[in-house]
Amino acid sequence: MCLQINYYPIDHICQLQAANTDQGSQGKKAPTESKPNNKEGNNSAAPAAKQKTNLPHTLQARYKLGEILGEGGYSIVKLGISTIDKKKVAVKIVTRAGLSSEDEQSLRSEVKILSALNHPNVVRALDFFEEDKYFYVVMEYLDGGELFDRIVKKTFYNEKEARDLVKVLLTAIKYLHDKHIVHRDLKPENLLMTSKDDDAGVKLADFGFAVIAEGFSITNQCGTPGYIAPEILENKAYGKQDILSNSILCCNVFSF
Repeated sequence: MCLQINYYPIDHICQLQAANTDQGSQGKKAPTESKPNNKEGNNSAAPAAKQKTNLPHTLQARYKLGEILGEGGYSIVKLGISTIDKKKVAVKIVTRAGLSSEDEQSLRSEVKILSALNHPNVVRALDFFEEDKYFYVVMEYLDGGELFDRIVKKTFYNEKEARDLVKVLLTAIKYLHDKHIVHRDLKPENLLMTSKDDDAGVKLADFGFAVIAEGFSITNQCGTPGYIAPEILENKAYGKQDILSNSILCCNVFSF
């Protein structure tokens, strides 16, 4: 369920000098586009990928929590280490006290959608736990930061790199739309890099506003002004408006 429209300024990087198509391309990897290959007994969403283990399905048994990575009004995100394979994860901890029924429904919907996805350019929900005081959403750990920040730091971002990135984004969006999932909040802040050293790995994140819908059946306002379709602001029914959002996103990010 969509609860509100988030207001963020539209980022511009027009001050960056346009790089020549061929200049600076050596040694750079293009964004990679690949083909998609509970408190125990009380979980509302199945984990995206279960691993064989005799450990009980509880957060305390399967993950060790570490430092805080971020925090919001009703939640914090901590670094987690799997006790099964020692891999790093990001654990979103949501306090149930004060959480409205609409917010809880939105969280459950987000976990349900993410748990069903398996695409190399879409962030995944790996596990979900429900306790009396908290919800725990276990996500992929991505430490590369936002795509926009990476572009700003680069000396050159040539036409080929931009073209490859657009292809990656369109492939991810098509994957979602083929499953009748509309993201509804495409913007630079929701494109994350998989690592600090790799320019190739890009993943679409933040499915808090995502819905499953067919045709022009969505009626509530949702998204970030500057990246949403006109019909949303006009209170008209809409459908897969992510295509327009992606076009605006690319125009802003690659406006050299």
